[in-house]
Formats: sequence, C-alpha cells, structure tokens
Amino acid sequence: IEPIDDSQVESGVYAAIKEAVYTAKHYQDSTEYLQKQEFSAILEQRDLRIEYQPIVALKSGTIMGFESLVRGPANSNYEAPARLFAMAEKYHCLYELESLCRELAISGASQALKDRYLFINVNPLTLYASNHKKGYTRSVLREYGIDFSKVVLELTERNAITDFEVFREALKYYRNQGFLVAIDDAGAGYSSLQAIAELQPEYVKIDMSLVRHIDKNLVKKFMLETITDFCYKINARVIAEGIEDEGELKVITEIGCDYGQGFALGRPGKLNYEISNGMREKINLFGRYVRSNNTAEGRRNGDANMYCAVESKRIGDISMCLPAVDPDTPVHQIVDHFKDRKFVNGIVVCDNLKPVGLVMREKLSTMLGTKYGYDLFMKRSISYIMDNTPLILPYHTGIEDAARQVAERLDK
Repeated sequence: IEPIDDSQVESGVYAAIKEAVYTAKHYQDSTEYLQKQEFSAILEQRDLRIEYQPIVALKSGTIMGFESLVRGPANSNYEAPARLFAMAEKYHCLYELESLCRELAISGASQALKDRYLFINVNPLTLYASNHKKGYTRSVLREYGIDFSKVVLELTERNAITDFEVFREALKYYRNQGFLVAIDDAGAGYSSLQAIAELQPEYVKIDMSLVRHIDKNLVKKFMLETITDFCYKINARVIAEGIEDEGELKVITEIGCDYGQGFALGRPGKLNYEISNGMREKINLFGRYVRSNNTAEGRRNGDANMYCAVESKRIGDISMCLPAVDPDTPVHQIVDHFKDRKFVNGIVVCDNLKPVGLVMREKLSTMLGTKYGYDLFMKRSISYIMDNTPLILPYHTGIEDAARQVAERLDK
C-alpha cells in the first residue's frame, strides 16, 4: 500500500470544507441541497418527457398544430412542469432547462409534424440570459429538418418583460428568420393585454380561466368577444385554451375563436393524435353559427340565445376550398376544369403551395374567343396567361376591408 501524501489529505479536507461552507450559505437545509442535486441530475441525464397537445381549427375540426409540454421524471419532486421551471429559475439554470426542452420537443416532432405548427414555450428571461446562444434553435431545427416558419414561440411569462422596446429587438432576430410568436394566457391580467399591444403576435392564446364555464357566465363571454374582436383587427389568430366540455366548445366556436385546445379536443400525448369523427362533426355544426348581434346594445341585453346563422364578417368564413393547379398546367386542362365545375369562377395557381397567380373563367373565355386565341393559348402552360399579381388576403380579413382593397385596385 502506497503511503498517502499529506498534501493530498489537506487538499481533500480543504475541498470538503469549502463545499460545506458553500452549501451552508446557499441552502437552508440538507433537504434543499439534495433537491438541487436531484434537479442537476435531471439536466445532466436529460431525464425529461415531452408530450404534445393538439390545437384544433374550430372551423374544420382539423389539427393545425401541437403545443409541446414538458414533464419531469415520473413520481419525482419535479414531475410537475411548474415546479420544474420554478426550481430552474431559483438555481439560475432556466436557459439550460429551456434549451433541453426545446431540443427534445423538436427531435420528438421531426417525424410526424408534417405541415402542422409546433408551439414551443419560451420564458422571455431566457432571451435576456447572458449565456443565451443565438442560432441554437435554428441549428436544432435544421438538424431535424423542420421549417422555421412552422415554429411558434409561445411567450409564457410576460411579467418578465421589463422593457418592451428592448425585448422587441431580441424577438426581431427570430421573426426575421421566419419564427411566429404567440402570447400565452391572454385575459388573465393586464400584462397579457400589454404584451399583445406591444408585440403584435401572430397568435393569442386565451387563458383557461376565461374559458372555464364560459357557457354559463355571460361576463366571460362578453370579455372573450371583446378580446377576439380586437385580435381580428390586428390580424392575430385566437386560440382558446382549456376547453373541457361541449358547452364551452359551442360558445367559443360561435364567438369566432379560430382554434381551440383542451381535454375536450385532445389530451397531451403522442404527436400523431387525431380528434374523433364525432367531435369533428360537432365542431362543424357549431361553426355554422356566429354572433347575430355585434353591437354594444345587443351585448348589453345579455341574451344567452343570441346566436343564429348569419352572414359572416370575415372573407375566410365565406370562402370555398377548391383544388389549385401548378404553373405548368396546360391551358386546355383549365378549360376542362371550368367545364366540369360550373360553379367555379376562378382557379388559384400555386408553386410549392405558394399562390403565384389567378385564372378567372370570364377572362380566359375572352382570350380564347379572339380570332387566334384558341390556337395561340390552348397548348401553352397556364403561367403564360395567368394574372401574376392577384390580390391575396389573409382569411381573417374583414369583408368591408377586402371590398375596399378591391375597389382601390379597380381605380388604378
């Protein structure tokens, strides 16, 4: 047995004393110290589970995207995400935890996401963090082949935003790359409304406290109507969270919320989730109705049966879903298309799902009806004669606004 060097003993004792002093200063007792060790082990071993909850379009019943939700190790002190993130903030490793969650969410979604959106929770504090690494999320998305434009950064703690001007600049970096932004828990307090006004997100998620029992509470219904109307005016889409029964779903759909999320539509789980045919049929039924009276006087009456089938105020609600064609489609096929579909007056031309042109029945007939029109155009591709500067508007554009833009084009 080799003799122990006295200097090694002294060094070991010194290290133990130093660690003991540090522990005494930073932890109230041994229990807290052990919890910190347990938390550190979770990060080191990447011992987290990611579940995905569907976000459903309340007009069609289709799934538009998924929110990724983290869970800690089962039956541990950190299984609940609220405690997991509270401890991460306490131990100053929030950025490390969120980065790990983001990577696991992206890798887990890479095979089944397809053309749907992935909502990732982001605490604004991580964008301010001194150890924040620009390009990290982008590199992970590229590694797993997910388009940046299919990722929505869902801001979860708006109270952490102390300077909106500075935060807008931090967020601009992501928006310039194609990322979308959502404000979480809207309606839960002033901070959410301020964040909507300052950041102008693409999505606004309504807090579940406003959704719960909304079918039995007229005040909640009126509040949601107000928020929804405001969001339409700033071109933000509304997602109602925490829908747990059909009564809530009916009112939320009739109010005009774009999307819904909650146990009634789908619990967190695997990403290949599809809602039931029965629920889809109910969504389609509820979606046939909108508010019959949008005036302040009508809302003050508080009539719980104020819904009936009326003309919508958004162009998306009166639009028709029709097949598009690609730019190389021959003109003669377009002619046959119009012959087979007497009710269709126009066809959209898309290149890789992006609208690039429009063909109108009347204009095409006029061109082919000229002296040499038939011989000149019938064998050409539709890109040769399509209108390549069509008016393209978001589905939630108001009908009056759409009519105004059409009139302005006609005046030019």
